[in-house]
Amino acid sequence: MRDNWIAFTAVEWNSIEGCLYIGLTAYDTDVFWRFWPDSANFKSLGFKEIARDPHYVKIHRGLTPDGEGGCYFGTARLPDLDERNDAEGGAVYHYKDGQFELLGIPVQHDYIQNIKVDFKRHRVYGVTYPVIYFFEYDFKNRGTLFSFFTGSHFHETGLDEDGYAWGTWYARRGHCLFRYHPEVGKPEFFDEPIPNLDPNYAFNFPMNGPIDSFINGGDGYLYFGTTLGELYRLDPKTGKQTLLGKPTGGIRLSGLEVGPEGQAVGQLRGIQRNRAVPVRQKGRRVYQSGPHTG
Repeated sequence: MRDNWIAFTAVEWNSIEGCLYIGLTAYDTDVFWRFWPDSANFKSLGFKEIARDPHYVKIHRGLTPDGEGGCYFGTARLPDLDERNDAEGGAVYHYKDGQFELLGIPVQHDYIQNIKVDFKRHRVYGVTYPVIYFFEYDFKNRGTLFSFFTGSHFHETGLDEDGYAWGTWYARRGHCLFRYHPEVGKPEFFDEPIPNLDPNYAFNFPMNGPIDSFINGGDGYLYFGTTLGELYRLDPKTGKQTLLGKPTGGIRLSGLEVGPEGQAVGQLRGIQRNRAVPVRQKGRRVYQSGPHTG
């Protein structure tokens, strides 16, 4: 498993160099690669040579180009709880010009499942695992400014135009949204639950929340895909969430992105392959692609 098992868990286009940045799950810590579509050539960027922790085996979600050919990412792991107290914790890195810069460890002992970068405010937001914390990290001054236990894992963090970071927290009624702004300094909690997978479903794990993807649509709204395979629109001014539809009978609307001509393009785990199923809502579409790993 250490030398021969990998999975693709994050990809992001590098428009400066015309290639894909790729984040892997790889137990030898060789988790960061490039791919050039024109030549079909993969190249390791050498993260395993500088990985300071053997637990750094995954870049789960949140590869973020810096606009200058570089990229930000966080390191993830799937440790058992008996390993947690001895584990260092996931780190935020900046890669550019062949060099990795360690920016810090936002939450000691826990690993980073996703990040969202606010370049204007020099913030990295994210969520950790196995103990599920939301964190605000100042990557300019190298310090964690805020964190709290959410009780709800979300695979991606949302970031709206006003600088609010969005995620889920667990209430007795179910998994609900919260938002956080650095100038406010504390979360604002909403109480409308989002439908989630049955707790006994094979994919599920303790405290796993419903949000599987989260994007800023660039039209004043946020959009998120869920573990049930449903697509929602979120009004960040009010916290109102609206169900737009369910593309297929499958689960996990993952990898949601804004595509050409304002279309939302997503990837959904399901039993069907290579079938495009548009869901239209005010000119927006979501498509199913084949199953993926991670």
